[in-house]
Amino acid sequence: MIDEVKLERIEKRFRNGFTALKNISICIKRGEGPIGLLGPNGAGKTTLLRIIATVFPQTSGRILVNGSPLEKFGLNEYRRRTGYLPQRFGVYKTLTPEEFLGRIGYLYYGKGFEKSRLKDVMEIFGIEDYKNRPLSRCSGGMIQRVGMAMCLLNDPDFFILDEPFTGLDPIERLKAMKVITKISREKIVLFSTHIISEVQNLCSRVIIIHRGRIIMDGRIDELLKNIEGKVYEVTTSHKNMEEIEGRYEVLRIKNEGENMCIRVYSDLPLKNLKQVIPTLEDLYYLGIKHGE
Repeated sequence: MIDEVKLERIEKRFRNGFTALKNISICIKRGEGPIGLLGPNGAGKTTLLRIIATVFPQTSGRILVNGSPLEKFGLNEYRRRTGYLPQRFGVYKTLTPEEFLGRIGYLYYGKGFEKSRLKDVMEIFGIEDYKNRPLSRCSGGMIQRVGMAMCLLNDPDFFILDEPFTGLDPIERLKAMKVITKISREKIVLFSTHIISEVQNLCSRVIIIHRGRIIMDGRIDELLKNIEGKVYEVTTSHKNMEEIEGRYEVLRIKNEGENMCIRVYSDLPLKNLKQVIPTLEDLYYLGIKHGE
């Protein structure tokens, strides 16, 4: 069983000289709930997940599993206990979801694959009603759900998801979030996204990556304490917006018809502005801007 995965000083350099990851050190454990890996496009999220899933080798650094080097724990054993959903994955579109998942299950278990496991994962992700429809006639959201179901076939201890909610409509996204929350009670779940609300709604812990470096890592409520009392809002006309932008560090602008609601950050007290409760979006914006 995998209870803890630790990365120590992981770096990844490609042959063209580009360094995608720089000195990455994180520790993820069972029982933390879903852990969100958040960052803008091109930040290094996919590269990091591929290394954790052992699809890519790191250039330097090491991975520890339950306190032991990955090689000692056993690469094949680690892979057997890990479910990985890449950002892009292929399916045989002439097959139905049931046929496709059944063949993947056979690859994991051979003749010992139990059809009851196939039925369970299809039920978990709401695929039962579409199980006999060719994948060529399934929506992108349904194929994404089939991908998540595929990762559960081997009943992994560690669930790694790269942008899992891509292509899901709001209802499908809510259902998938419920499933991931339930899974995380017993397993380690790490997922990447560039959409802040997905982490805000799902996670108690966030890891923010920018330009190949971890710039924040911790419980969201603890991280937000660092900017408590420093976020403000002001409602002003469109004409005065440029003046506000020139005087303060603007976090967000919301159009309210004739007026604009502007959210700003300041280390110094602002008596003429309304102090508000900081959000993960505020924290993310400040982290990315100051991390450049």
